Amino acid sequence: MPLRPTLAALVALTCVLPVLGNAQSAPPTDVHDDLGSRLRRFTDRLLTPVDNPERWLVFSGASHHFRQNERDWREVNPGIGFEQETAIEDLYWVAGYFKNSYDRHAVHGGLRWMPWHLGPLSFGGYALVSTGYPSPALVLPGVGIEYKRVGINFVAAPNIAGY
Repeated sequence: MPLRPTLAALVALTCVLPVLGNAQSAPPTDVHDDLGSRLRRFTDRLLTPVDNPERWLVFSGASHHFRQNERDWREVNPGIGFEQETAIEDLYWVAGYFKNSYDRHAVHGGLRWMPWHLGPLSFGGYALVSTGYPSPALVLPGVGIEYKRVGINFVAAPNIAGY
């Protein structure tokens, strides 16, 4: 279901604590490569092990629903997860569990990509596969704030009527 301005946004606050750190940049690619070659290179880099990767322990906490009258949304969302740096700059593997706003257990895995930076802020999004939602595939915008070894992620998701 596409996001529209009329849908309420769910803002999930996720506190994160990095465990290790050491970012690596990927080599530039040739602009004349075909799509298949680019996809193969991307997949190879995504699966390439990183020496001493940056890792984050993630604690889920809360959400806010702008259309609370549509449903009795759960706004306390306890959970725990893990994020690990890939060989692609600003791209992380993510996995975790939390109690979602539908009051269901949600186990998720996928990628977090935050390529745009403005001081301590990072902008990007998540591509996830998750249980506990109408669609198992989720693509959601996100914003992160980091200071030294602590950060907070904000994720926007629509309220889905009838679920």
